[in-house]
Amino acid sequence: MAQQIQSETKGHWSNSTIEKFKKELFKKKEEILNFQHKIEEHGIANNSEPGDLADKSEEVELWLAKESVNMHVSEELKYIDAALSRIMSGDFGICESCEENIPMNRLRARPDATLCLSCQEFSEKAQASSARRGAGTGLLTSQYMK
Repeated sequence: MAQQIQSETKGHWSNSTIEKFKKELFKKKEEILNFQHKIEEHGIANNSEPGDLADKSEEVELWLAKESVNMHVSEELKYIDAALSRIMSGDFGICESCEENIPMNRLRARPDATLCLSCQEFSEKAQASSARRGAGTGLLTSQYMK
């Protein structure tokens, strides 16, 4: 397998490599959807009867925790769907900034990665710098990251 990976050229991942990532992404998506379904099944009961203040406080905490998890799940699903779209378009594994191959080890750890490690680090530093200045959103365009 190591020889197969080394022989791959920019933007041309082998079909077996792509299929492995596609399978892994679909599996991860299914796991997340199942997890989301379980959370929804265990929703907070909506009792119209007034209850103890501690009960209401606990209900609010549970609702906030559920909302936080739902936001995280939605983000993960968005990243997985975007990675699957890149597979279909032939852009999977190519850094959106420098257009070089994202290293295989990074894709194995994070198959939804859109940036190589160097560009990711640059982006994070730029966002942190922008946040410290309190200006803008910290978003970068690819022309600044080349």
